[in-house]
Order: sequence, then structure tokens, then C-alpha cells
Amino acid sequence: MSERHRGLDELVEKRLQGFWASWPERYGRIQPRWLLVQAAAKVIRTAATIEDGLKVLGEDPAKILKRYAGDLSVENPWCELDTYHRSLERRDLDFARGFGDEHPALEKLVARARQRYRETGEALSERYLRALKGAKFRVPSIPRQTETYATRVAPALGGGGKVAYVLVDSLRYEMARDLARRLEDDYELDLSVALGTVPTITEIGMAALMPGAEDGAEVVRVAEGRLGLKVGGTVLRGRQERVKHLREHVERASKTVHETKLEDLLYSPKKTRQKAGPADLIFVTSGEIDQQGELGNVATARRFMDEVLSMLPRAIKILADLGCGRIVLAADHGYLFADELDTDTRIDPPGGKEADLHRRAWVGVGGSDEPSFLRAPLSRMGLGDEGLDIAVPWGFGAFKSPGGAAAYFHGGMSPQEMAIPILSLKPKGALDDTASTAIDWELGLNSKKISTRFVTVLVGGRPAGLFEPSLPRVRVEVRAGRSAVSEAVAATYDFSDTALDVGLRLAEGGEVETNTVTLLVDPDTHPQARSGTASVHLLDATTGVELAREDGVELDISM
Repeated sequence: MSERHRGLDELVEKRLQGFWASWPERYGRIQPRWLLVQAAAKVIRTAATIEDGLKVLGEDPAKILKRYAGDLSVENPWCELDTYHRSLERRDLDFARGFGDEHPALEKLVARARQRYRETGEALSERYLRALKGAKFRVPSIPRQTETYATRVAPALGGGGKVAYVLVDSLRYEMARDLARRLEDDYELDLSVALGTVPTITEIGMAALMPGAEDGAEVVRVAEGRLGLKVGGTVLRGRQERVKHLREHVERASKTVHETKLEDLLYSPKKTRQKAGPADLIFVTSGEIDQQGELGNVATARRFMDEVLSMLPRAIKILADLGCGRIVLAADHGYLFADELDTDTRIDPPGGKEADLHRRAWVGVGGSDEPSFLRAPLSRMGLGDEGLDIAVPWGFGAFKSPGGAAAYFHGGMSPQEMAIPILSLKPKGALDDTASTAIDWELGLNSKKISTRFVTVLVGGRPAGLFEPSLPRVRVEVRAGRSAVSEAVAATYDFSDTALDVGLRLAEGGEVETNTVTLLVDPDTHPQARSGTASVHLLDATTGVELAREDGVELDISM
């Protein structure tokens, strides 16, 4: 880290710990502004680090992908640039919701951070794609996505244990790394990168995670403008066919499957969940991230990405409670989510006999070959001999395509899209549900009523027994009726600005060191938060169990 960057970091930390930032109800702009400055600085600093690294890194695509992804032992992997950019956009969204008026200097800083993210991201993407082309699309030192079931799920299932297989649509590698960091205290885990299957779209990536894909997979036309993946002689088009294929494969080995969706696993009654008890394999799918991104509502999609990161630990805990001794989590593809594209920046696709077209990928026969995109036969990538070619833009470019989102894309061959996370988890033991109940929790507000968009909640407590308690990560919520109307934006210490939860620690006297959590209550998004009464809740971030609550809090937000 340069002296300039170190000095800025120290200044931001000093301001965030200062008097003015610690009283957001009275001086609401101070803390969010410095948090946004901090997020922008991280993007700019990391972009500079990656650019320096690219100067000395060779043309081996495996080395580039491993430097981008890395396992949990690697410090400062380049995928952190995407994490910091995701945090920057969330901070900017929160700031805009709280303070809609102009802030020229801050806007320039955020614009500069976005520019640096795009410049560096495009340089990394183009270097990787050219290296991949130079290696003739062969990367033998990195496992293929199609090997996931055979190498991670089948051995665990064959060993006689109960297994969960969780497929999360659009879980980018950096998000999986973020998730793994939150789970490593309770699980033995392994996070590795696999080489995604192109085009990196849901129909192809999800099918590539099915049994039999390790023996060969072929991209085929299934309908006008639609592709599928042929696995073991069966063409898999959608979720229903994938579930049927998986079930038949598992049942041939005299095992049973229970399939469900993430939302159903989390919110179904306990009796419904227990139906999964006798199954040897619990198969869970989640399409929430991709669905929100494709809808084109940028603000909603960004918020929901963080929400899914808070849902997954709870789902994994439920699966462990159901007896899963091994939980394997994987993604179909990653994504790009940056600035909205102008019409002038979009690339003409090759044309010809088009089999499928997305912003980030064209598949077909014939047409043009332009310097603005890479074009290659799918057969070179071991994906069939139908004569289909794939074309993908260099950098973060996008093809002209009707409809679709204007800022969220996938289908191409950037590290962000092709680095597939494979996260394998084994519970370290029975996860202790009583740990959080061994504490007499204390929950307090800095003010008697909520009259501004920002409110601070003090979280503390003291051990209820003789032994030192295990402290969970927690979430704090303001609710109007049954609806949560707040989002955590900061805390005194150990705040995750992606999962929006906080950690806790014991002070020297054995009590829980008070952590002051700042929440944004937005009546524009939640009209019921403007007036009336509310309640404040402290929740175990992993289990969702309520630890403490404060009722009868007056709501009176006039602006």
C-alpha cells in the first residue's frame, strides 16, 4: 500500500471514529459520507494493485484465473476489486436514498472509482481472454465446472453420508469467498475455482453441474434462439429436466433425492423441511440473484445480492441440522454489473445463422469476424461438434441485443463470469443453538423515537452462565408490523458491508463489548416506516433466532 493510500485510510478511520460520525441521528451525513469515501478509496487502491500485477504476470490463463480467485489462504486476490465495487455501489445507493441533494466533490470521487473499476476490470478481462485464446482454450491445471458433481458430490454420497448440493444462480466467486469467510468458524471448508462452461448462461452452467457432465457435454440448439446442454445423451433445457436427470442418476445408485428451492427451505414450516430427512441427497436451487439482475432494476438487484448472502448461512445451518455431513455449493456462472451501457458503446453481433444471442455472447454459424470480439469454434472447448461458433466481446463490451438489462450481464468469458466457485462444507460438530441464549442481551436506542432516516442501536450483553459464551454474528432490524423497514449500514466494529451483519467480541471484564449499529430507515421504500410504532429486533445472523427486541418505538420521519 502506498503512503498516499495509507494516509487516506487512516484519515477515514479517524473520521469514522470521531464524535460527529457517531451521532447519525443529529449529524446524519457525516458517517455515510465517510463510508462512501472509504469504499471508493478501496476500489481505487485495489485497481492500482491489479494494474501493477498485470505488468509482471505472464500469459498463462491458469495463473491469471488463480490470481483472480485464489483459495482462502491467498491474501488480496484480485476478485476483491469486484467485492469493493459491489460495496461502493451499495454505499452510494444508501447515501443517495438518505441525502438526495448534490455533493459535487463526492460525486467526482465515486465517478473516478467507477472509472478505475471499469478500466482495470477490462484490462484484466482482455488479458485473460487473450491468454485463453493463446492456450487454445485448454487450462488443464484448473478443474472444469463439468467435473463438480463427479469430484465433490458423488464421493460424499457414495461414502454413505447425507449430502446437500446447493446451486446458486449467479453466485460470483467473490461473493462465495465472502460467504466462506463468514462460515469458517463453524465449518471445515474448502473453496476452489472451476473453469466455467461457455456460454456462461443459466441453461448451460446449471446443466454442466449435473452428473455425467464430466464424461462430455455438448452445446446444442433446442429451439429458436435457445441453447441447451447435452449430458450423457440427454438434452437438458431447464430446471425440471435437470431435476429429473439428477434424480434418475442418483436412484440408479439406490439413493434418494429431495429437491427444493432456497426460499422454500428457509421459509417452509419445520414439518415440511423434515420431509427431507430420509433423503440421501438434498438438492437446493436458488435463482434470486439472476432473476433480479435480469429485471433491470439496478437498485433492487444490488440490494438483493446482499440479501442472498444473508440467506445462505441460514440455509446451510438448516441443511446441517437435517443431518447433511457434506454440503457442496456451486454456481452456474458469474456476472458483470457495472455502468449502464450507452447505445453507442454496444457492438454489432456477427450475424449469420444465429443460434442464440445475449449481451455478452453470440452463438451461431457464419457471419462476420470483427476485432471488437473474439470468435472461436465451441469444439475447441470440448463442447461438441455441431459446427457452432461462440463470439464474446473483449473487456466489458456488449452486443446489441433486444431487451434485457442495461447494466447486469453474463454469457461471456471474463474472469468474473468464468470463475466458478466450488465451496465444500462439513460441520465441525453439532452447531450450538444454545450459544446465543447463554447471554443476557441488551438492546438500546440512542433516541426515544425514530425521527430521521438514520438510527443507532446499541448491542451488548453479559454472560448468563459461568463459562465464556460463544458469540454469534447478529443482524439488527427495525420492523413496522411484520415488515423489516431498515438496512444496516455501519457498526462500531466488525461490520460486513456485503452481508449487512455484525460480529461481537468480549471485553476484558467478560461482558459483550457494546457495538453501535447504524440503520437506514427509508420511508420512500417502506411507506409504513413514516409514522406509527415500530419494534427493534436483534437476530442471530445464521439461524434467524430472535435474541432480543424493543417494542413500542415511535416512528415520525417527516423527511
